[in-house]
Amino acid sequence: MATAVDTKSLVTDIVAAHNEVVKSREFGPFVQRWYDLPGCKLSFTHDAQGLDRAMLMWKHLLPAGTGEKAPRNVTQTAYKVENGRVYTYRAVQGGGASRPGDPTQGGGPRTLWGWQETQFDDRTLINEMIILSAEEEPQVEIDEEQVNSRIGRIFSEFVQVFNVYFRTGNADLLAEWCADDIHMAINDTFYGMAVSAPFNRIPPTVDFELKDVRETDGRVHVDLFITNWGGLDMGCRWDLALTPEGKLREQLITVDV
Repeated sequence: MATAVDTKSLVTDIVAAHNEVVKSREFGPFVQRWYDLPGCKLSFTHDAQGLDRAMLMWKHLLPAGTGEKAPRNVTQTAYKVENGRVYTYRAVQGGGASRPGDPTQGGGPRTLWGWQETQFDDRTLINEMIILSAEEEPQVEIDEEQVNSRIGRIFSEFVQVFNVYFRTGNADLLAEWCADDIHMAINDTFYGMAVSAPFNRIPPTVDFELKDVRETDGRVHVDLFITNWGGLDMGCRWDLALTPEGKLREQLITVDV
């Protein structure tokens, strides 16, 4: 591990590179420069309790598309329904203006795969939503009878409303579907060149300001303040593992929303 002074200088350069790449959108070269390929890992975690915090995430942290020109879309494939809980795998696609072409291949918009669990309460309101990333398209056995149950069909209606939100950015459409005490948790993890994928979600207006750098037990802990993320300013923390050469081996990101 580098000395404390060297580590702070290195982190300062990494933060500056983040500020540059969200504007240039050249994510491929950025990842090749700063991450320990091919085994690097990037994780984003977020946990929100209550509808107010969930709405903050939907209104600010998830960029909607740009109308009909570059709509974003979530395809949800339900495979099991059990005790009011709908299990799906999901694919996020589209949104050319806010999510440019695949930075690892130079092709079209990158598909982001994931898992989702959606719990309905006894009023048929969503009181929990858990989202996990997947490296590739999941392969699961679908229980058609459960998927076509009443709760399964209600969830399908919610998916349609969610995609209207993605096209328009109107997150208020989602509120009437959710319980006031909804719990939302997101854990996205990416490896290798795929760590470039979540950078597509960051608006080019964002600015990262470095606040503090600390080293504990071989890890580097970074406090930042983020401004201009869809009209939201917030604190942010990175938990880093660095190679002796100063490459990012692991980056765990959490935000204060």
